Amino acid sequence: MENSEKSKQTNILSIILFAIAIIACIANSIISYSVNKNYTLYGKVSCDPFVSNCFTEVCAEDDIRCLEYSYDGIDAYFQFAYFNAKDASMCQSADCITDLCESGGCLLFECTEENISMLETENSCDLL
Repeated sequence: MENSEKSKQTNILSIILFAIAIIACIANSIISYSVNKNYTLYGKVSCDPFVSNCFTEVCAEDDIRCLEYSYDGIDAYFQFAYFNAKDASMCQSADCITDLCESGGCLLFECTEENISMLETENSCDLL
């Protein structure tokens, strides 16, 4: 009978420790994502087609977001930028993200065949 009781206590203790470990993992994830904002975001950053290899897309006349990246009112020129959400948490506009990238706070992707396939985009390139 003693072995049976010890076995039950061991099983109960194992279940409790397993539950505590699960709760700790969930709490760590919530803190990491919600509080510390430790995840990656991406967005489009304006690109000068005379200086860099830019992604391009043809803008519709009423697409204001596309026209933000346009020099000629027809084609939008941009690069993809990956950045930490914590770094961009104070940003409310694309200009803020551009400033963040200029200060080295993001990873920029110019338009190359490799980046097109890696980023899985259908945008074309404006190569120098």
